Amino acid sequence: MMTPNMRTPSRRIGVLFLAAALLLAGCQPAATAEPPTATAAPPTRTPAPTNTPLPPTATFTATPLPTSTPLPTATQTPDLDATLAVRATQTVEPLIGQINEQLVEFNLSTDEGRFGGLAKPLKITVSTYMEWEFKEPFPDLEVSDFVLHTSLDWHTSSGLAGCGILFRAEALEKKRPTLYELMLVRLQNAPGWWLVRYEEGQFERELIDKSSGYINDEQDSTNDIYLVARGDTYMLYVNGKRLGQAVDGALTRGAIAFQAYQESGETTCSFSDTWLWILDEP
Repeated sequence: MMTPNMRTPSRRIGVLFLAAALLLAGCQPAATAEPPTATAAPPTRTPAPTNTPLPPTATFTATPLPTSTPLPTATQTPDLDATLAVRATQTVEPLIGQINEQLVEFNLSTDEGRFGGLAKPLKITVSTYMEWEFKEPFPDLEVSDFVLHTSLDWHTSSGLAGCGILFRAEALEKKRPTLYELMLVRLQNAPGWWLVRYEEGQFERELIDKSSGYINDEQDSTNDIYLVARGDTYMLYVNGKRLGQAVDGALTRGAIAFQAYQESGETTCSFSDTWLWILDEP
């Protein structure tokens, strides 16, 4: 009978192998069952990002500061009367010397009174029977004492005709004015002049009525006239000659006008180079 020490080597090897196997089995962890594998969905293609333009960035614009509105430049209101007076003075200054020379002939001078005005040329035409018409060389001006100068050209077709001066006239705008009428009359080969007074359109008094060879009565002839009114005395000078004077104190102040008158045909009276020197005002 064999003892344990007497077992065969092959048996001992088999036992060793068995022991080793058991040892290894005890040391190895038990196998864990793998979870079921999820079936992966096919990959979805991610679209490439598009280049979406950003909204335009607002450009910063600086708000301009409010500009101060310049105040209107103060313009001085022109003094029209003063301007006209200066222009009138500049226009008449060259004439003042000549006017003074003439005033000396009437025992006057430019030291007395003042310049009243230089009128534009006036033409008055009448063409019906017994027609008369007038125009004012100095509208809205009323004077008492004065020296008036004008150059008169007349043209008439036939009959009795005249060109004249109205002065110290009242209510000329009415049909029946009050005034003095100085008329140069052109009658064939018999020139003359008269000075009369009308009261409210009615003949009141004849101051003078004379013929004179110093008056040029040829067709389209010219007569140089000066009328001097001082107080109640009125003197007429034509072509450098004193034709006479009249005295009447009924009318003292009023307007001045030029007049054309005829009996028949057609008459034109033209007045030019007209100036006025006022004596009754400083």
